[in-house]
Amino acid sequence: MKKLVPCEGLDRIIEREKSLEEQKKKREKLEGKKRELEAYLKALQTTEQEMQRRIARQQKKARFLYNELTDMNGRIRIYARMRPRLRAEEARGEELARIEVNQEKGAMRVLNEPMGMAAKEEEAKSKSGAWQSFQYNGVYGTESSQEEVFEEVKDMIVSAVYGESVTIFAYGQTGSGKTFTMEGGDSIHNLKEQGIIPRAFTTIFDVVTRDSHYEYELEASIQEIYLQEVRDLVNPENVKKKTDAKSFKYKPERVAVKSREDIQTVLNKMKENRKVASTSCNERSSRSHSIFQLFIASRERCLEGRESEESKKQAREGILNLIDLAGSERVQQSKVVGVQLKEAMAINTSLMALGQVIEGLVRQDDHVPFKNSMLTLMLEKYLSQRGKIAMFVNISPL
Repeated sequence: MKKLVPCEGLDRIIEREKSLEEQKKKREKLEGKKRELEAYLKALQTTEQEMQRRIARQQKKARFLYNELTDMNGRIRIYARMRPRLRAEEARGEELARIEVNQEKGAMRVLNEPMGMAAKEEEAKSKSGAWQSFQYNGVYGTESSQEEVFEEVKDMIVSAVYGESVTIFAYGQTGSGKTFTMEGGDSIHNLKEQGIIPRAFTTIFDVVTRDSHYEYELEASIQEIYLQEVRDLVNPENVKKKTDAKSFKYKPERVAVKSREDIQTVLNKMKENRKVASTSCNERSSRSHSIFQLFIASRERCLEGRESEESKKQAREGILNLIDLAGSERVQQSKVVGVQLKEAMAINTSLMALGQVIEGLVRQDDHVPFKNSMLTLMLEKYLSQRGKIAMFVNISPL
């Protein structure tokens, strides 16, 4: 009987089939791991998206609470600020006014010294004169720093980034330091003397740069109100006179700004074009109200990096109005005549109208007289409803 000899070809076939079977098992195992990994990554992505949604909800809540807290600190705030004494004033030995400042209590006492023909008669009645007391949300004497003043309204400025309407006024007689409060000293390199405006821009760009959950678009406009006429200082041809208050419409030209340098360019236009004149009270007296507006549009970033229709609907626009009011003046002291007299009368009339509006808002009157002047008419939609207002009453130390 013959022995069976194994077929080498058959053995190779069997070995190959075994190898293919092992490879198939490995492939199935790898595919199984791949599916597990894909499921894990999908779960991670879902978790990340949920975390992003939670963070977005918390951001919204934080914005809302921040704005509410700002309102609790005062939606309408009035501050008194006595400017520092100038070196030239010290050199001339000019006498300081008799003003007492209590910064802790927000109180100020002013001695109303008699003026003119009745001075001697009044002095005979009382050597001490008549002291008048005033109460404010905050008071700042000649030694107060620019930083202290800015800190009072910093929360309001951040609130504008979060979609609120904020208006900050500098009010006072000509030469009382309004421009120093708003813009600062003459040197732009002296950081300690920077006023509210440059500090506000630094704060805004800091907030915008750090916020990774919202995208922002900033636009600026500048106008002046001169003799009941609003003039666009970006586009000089855009001039609007006050005619019928009911049908009044005015739209200033906006300029896109992406940095502090862009804003400074806009501010330089305001300085170049604003109406000024020399009076007996001030060598360079502003003859118009200047209004700088910064529009801050913000919307949530889409998770996929694209803007969705939902995010468009949720876009909000905050606005920051920074207003350097023309100096109120006593015509007898400023000794103006002709056109400057007409300017002074228009300035005083509009400031009186603004005071009536602020009083009406504080009292929450049913009717607030916004339409009594071009200034208040133009600012009506920003001051009414939930608008936040800060007024710095500037006082000369002399």
